[in-house]
Amino acid sequence: MTFGKTTGTDLVNHPPHYTQHPSGVECIVIVEHFVYNIGAAIKYLWRAGLKGDALEDLHKARWYINREIGRRENTDRQTGRHSSGNGDEPDDGSDPGC
Repeated sequence: MTFGKTTGTDLVNHPPHYTQHPSGVECIVIVEHFVYNIGAAIKYLWRAGLKGDALEDLHKARWYINREIGRRENTDRQTGRHSSGNGDEPDDGSDPGC
């Protein structure tokens, strides 16, 4: 284990920027349930401003979101279908309100 010099914090298994969420939930508990790009975006949103520059974290999250959008659009083109997420919402182009 790697510990912080003065805090005794486990920087490998439980870094502070993943354990400081007000919910008390560690980031990995959530993101491991998603495909990689979505999980990575959540990770950067989760830690935005806790490790360094919040704006940089938000740009990184957007990069992973855009990559996932591109991946899904490419899959849709290849299969000839349109995925609207999890299939529960109508594909009317409206904002889902999230």
